[in-house]
Parts: sequence; C-alpha cells; structure tokens
Amino acid sequence: MAMGALSLVNKIHNISDLDTVRDALRMARTESKIAAETTTQALNDIKTELKHVANTSQQALEGIRESHEAQNETKAAARESTDISRTVITMT
Repeated sequence: MAMGALSLVNKIHNISDLDTVRDALRMARTESKIAAETTTQALNDIKTELKHVANTSQQALEGIRESHEAQNETKAAARESTDISRTVITMT
C-alpha cells in the first residue's frame, strides 16, 4: 500500500502544472490565429493580383482585336485601291 501511495505521489509530482499547460495552449492558439491571418492576407493578395492580371489580359485582348480590325480595314482599302488602279489603267 505504501508503495502505491509513493507511486501516486511521484506521478502527481511529475504532472505538468496546469498553468504551464494553459499557457502552452494560449501560445498555440495565438500562433494558429496569426497563421490563419497571414494565410488569409496571402490569399487576398493572390486574389487581387489575379484580378489585375485578368484586367491586363482583357486589355491586351482588346488591343489585339482592334489591331486585327485595323489590319482587315487596311487590306480592304488596299484591295479597293488596287481595283481602282486597274480600272484607271484599263481606261488609259
């Protein structure tokens, strides 16, 4: 019986202080909160950058379309000019 009591006293003596456990849990919670906030901020930054890239891509695409339209108009004007030149040459 005495050995059992001594063993129990020894085990209780080796148990961490509850304040230490509570402090460790608070630190872990604080670190988790900071990590979550950092992750949220990083995701928001990525979202903002993706929107910026999408806008830039849209502007580039619009520029390409406008360039293509101008190219088609230039080709049509060149064909018309060629046709007029042929007509003039035929008349002379």
